[in-house]
Amino acid sequence: EELRRIFGDFDLIIAYVSDEEGTLTANLRRTGAKRVISWPPFPSGGSKHEVDHLLDALKPIGIASPDSIPRLFPNPSDRAFAERFWKSYGLRPSDTVIALHPGSGSPSKCWSPERFARIADWATEAIHATVLLIAGPADGDAVRGTLRQMKGTPVLVSDLALLHLAAVLQRCTAFLGNDSGITHLAAAVGVPVVALFGPTDPRIWGPRGEHVRIVRCEALCAPCDDRHRRTCPHRICLEHITIGDVQAALSSLWNARKHRKNASESVRGDF
Repeated sequence: EELRRIFGDFDLIIAYVSDEEGTLTANLRRTGAKRVISWPPFPSGGSKHEVDHLLDALKPIGIASPDSIPRLFPNPSDRAFAERFWKSYGLRPSDTVIALHPGSGSPSKCWSPERFARIADWATEAIHATVLLIAGPADGDAVRGTLRQMKGTPVLVSDLALLHLAAVLQRCTAFLGNDSGITHLAAAVGVPVVALFGPTDPRIWGPRGEHVRIVRCEALCAPCDDRHRRTCPHRICLEHITIGDVQAALSSLWNARKHRKNASESVRGDF
């Protein structure tokens, strides 16, 4: 009865589930919901992007999105948290701050901690940046490996609520991460993102945004399926992404950001 009260008042429910038997869809309809659409959670074959696949569920009901870039806008309380976080580490809005997330939901999608550490050292020494190291519940080994091999001490951002983390990332100069949910979160709040892709297909899973650079190696065996990804002994698709490749992508983002900032200041000056 409780679930009936919760779901029965909805005009529309879209269930992104594999429901071949139709059981979940039938049960949702039994609650009294006016319309229920069941849609497979992942695209089947081809190279359709996951975002476009999810939006396709809306077409039968006449809803079309003019923008297929996911966007997230932290609310005032989350932005206030980020400002307190910034101040607690003595950071200023004008500081160059790079966020690194060396983890992911699967270790098979992770660039090596040693290379993340080298990027952190380069950002600190060459760019004079402050490094935020993002650590979530599944990132222990990747984060510990990065910390062990870094020369300096980063700001460790550990186990924040996702909306707080989103607001913190929004204030950063740039973000570097693997194919992970946090990389998509960074792209959605508009921070310039460098996303590293190895065994997965960025045409389907790549983050979208005006300021996103995807770095990948054109390995003949990539992308691969889940079974091969878990058992791959060499991971050349990730190993062939060089530190120089990532430095170039980050530098490109920083230079573009400076250009946008200078252009914005010039326009404000004209008024």
